[in-house]
Amino acid sequence: MTYRTHVATTTAVALPVLIIGHILNVFILVGVIIGSMLPDIDKKGSHISKFVPILPGILEKKYGHRGAVHSLAATGIIGVITIILTLLSILGIIHTYIPAIVLFGITIGFFLHLCEDGLSVSGIKWFAPFKNKSYKISDKSIFKFLKYKTIGFSNGFSKEHIYLIVAIILILIEIYFFKTQITSEIKRLIINGQSGLRFPYYYHHNYMI
Repeated sequence: MTYRTHVATTTAVALPVLIIGHILNVFILVGVIIGSMLPDIDKKGSHISKFVPILPGILEKKYGHRGAVHSLAATGIIGVITIILTLLSILGIIHTYIPAIVLFGITIGFFLHLCEDGLSVSGIKWFAPFKNKSYKISDKSIFKFLKYKTIGFSNGFSKEHIYLIVAIILILIEIYFFKTQITSEIKRLIINGQSGLRFPYYYHHNYMI
């Protein structure tokens, strides 16, 4: 998928989950959007590589595109860092838990990116670098209709365009149905200069962001 489709699809999936789970805030959402593009840091020329000019070339040369960076191991590393930052915030060593919240969102977006790439015709290596095998939807599977091939938007209409259109429609529907929660969050940011909803642990301890 192109970064546009990743951002739209990931947002469409994550937004209602965050709202229903009462953990939507601007920091998590920003993290989700970043995470939806982050795995492609292993490819030169990707959208996110424009912001990190040297690292993509190194990662692509060492692991290849959709290699170890597109794996559960990479997702786990981000998740562990998130947990560590959260614990440091709880212990008062770090006096803000915004970094942990952003990383929490990045972890979500990162994993959803992998799921989306897993629907591609080439699949991904979920267990890299420990197992160098690509997992993809079989042509005999009842879900084979979900398979797509990444084609640039300048190369004509493709199934990826359908994913993008559906994702945008879903986001608009979600904004309509959850407009009260979203509006409340925006008002808190504008009026109070802070996000009003809580991170899971702090939600139960009445700590604000």
